[in-house]
Amino acid sequence: MANFDFWTAEVKHCLCVIDGYHDRFEKMKAAQLKHVALHDVVEFALDDRSGTFQSANQLKCIPDGELKNARRTLCDSFYRIIVRCYNTHLMDKDELERAATEVAIGIEASDLKH
Repeated sequence: MANFDFWTAEVKHCLCVIDGYHDRFEKMKAAQLKHVALHDVVEFALDDRSGTFQSANQLKCIPDGELKNARRTLCDSFYRIIVRCYNTHLMDKDELERAATEVAIGIEASDLKH
């Protein structure tokens, strides 16, 4: 498996992005609020033809449920890949366990065919 390490690193990176979302969002929100306050930035409501505006501080955080779902989907996909690689003899048991450990997922013995 020539580039398996690359894809494992990609999965780890994506998990870090998902797990670090709230900290990054809070920093971005604080920076935007500071900028809006310093520069009197306003936002126009596109659906309001009267031309009214409001302070531009309406950031929306991705809900926890969506982040958990993204994390679960990524881990499930990686799990299916490593189990398939093991079951088709593309990787041995040590490689399977190392891959699972790197992304902190467990292996169900009943999914392994040999």
